[in-house]
Amino acid sequence: MDLVEIKQMMMICSLAACTEDEARAAYEKTGDVLLAVDSILFPDQELPKPLKRKREDITPEEEHLTEVRQIMKNFDAEIENRPQQSISDLPVCMEEDETPDPLEETALQSSCFQQCQIPSMEGVDQTQETEYH
Repeated sequence: MDLVEIKQMMMICSLAACTEDEARAAYEKTGDVLLAVDSILFPDQELPKPLKRKREDITPEEEHLTEVRQIMKNFDAEIENRPQQSISDLPVCMEEDETPDPLEETALQSSCFQQCQIPSMEGVDQTQETEYH
């Protein structure tokens, strides 16, 4: 058990006036310190789901990234829930009477990398000196 869990158990024990075993069982059942205390104090009541608490030390950047992550999760869910389109459902890009240009398909493309050579300053100085002399 780490330090955080020990503190949580101590808090539950002090608030609910219970044993450590009761506190651990209630915490394992609820996953929240306050709900664990409520489950011990009011065992007959139905407990709500644990609330998500906002961290007090969160920076504006972390808050923004959290919002962006949620947006991206929503996008992913939308994409997964879309019905799949078949190829026949896609729009046709070329009209039937239009034929492709044969030269366009067979045009040669150079795979050579042309490098631009920028003259160095030494070469410029030498050419200027030779021109003036």
